[in-house]
Amino acid sequence: MKQTKKGHFAELAAAAILTKNNYDVFHPLQGHGPVDLIAVKDGEIILLDIKTNAKRINSGRVTPSRITRQRSEKQKRMGVRIAYYDIEDLQLHITDHDRDCQDAVPIVLE
Repeated sequence: MKQTKKGHFAELAAAAILTKNNYDVFHPLQGHGPVDLIAVKDGEIILLDIKTNAKRINSGRVTPSRITRQRSEKQKRMGVRIAYYDIEDLQLHITDHDRDCQDAVPIVLE
């Protein structure tokens, strides 16, 4: 699957997972910008930049770790959170940027 198709697929799958977990999900009208999805639940608004989960084995290690993406300065100011969608295990990991990105707690598609 081409990278752009993976990205579109990840956004649609993330929206499905969030909807299944009782979030109201909105897609910005602007085609390209700092936010891919807006999720709202119980008064909490989450601005998300959806990424396809990718892993690599770093030098000196045996287990793969997530390739983490950095937020732009604009995304940081807006409070955008990066969410990684894993195509293999069908999980969406929403990053808590106050902690390590590797510790993202998954919202799981049942």
